[in-house]
Amino acid sequence: MVASVVEGHLINLSELPGGRASWGRDLVVVAPYEQADGRPPLIAMVLHKADGRPGPGFPIAMKQVGYLRRRGESDDQFWKRAVAEVFAYWKPRQPTAQAVDATERLGLIYDELLAGIAARKEEIGSRPVVVQGPRPPR
Repeated sequence: MVASVVEGHLINLSELPGGRASWGRDLVVVAPYEQADGRPPLIAMVLHKADGRPGPGFPIAMKQVGYLRRRGESDDQFWKRAVAEVFAYWKPRQPTAQAVDATERLGLIYDELLAGIAARKEEIGSRPVVVQGPRPPR
């Protein structure tokens, strides 16, 4: 489910294995943990197949998990805000300069390692390799 959200897709639960009822219950159970960890409610991503909108129980479910409507916010605005927050939270992040630098250094180390292995293979050539130590049990 999170993979769909990361890709920017809303979810029709009836198309997931286990069906709507199973996933709906699971999302309500998971929601307080999501809230406690500062994540927006995945419940916002659940849609009716027929109209691509949340069901009439959406505002009630959101209130139960602690996600509240702002003063003057319509049902539609409430839902769109929740969806935007879920997408914003789960969207892939751009790597930091430090992470890019570390990745580049690891790439160089890996290239050196591969070059060393290739040189060692060439040095050994077709000579048989003798492994010393106890034989593994059969």
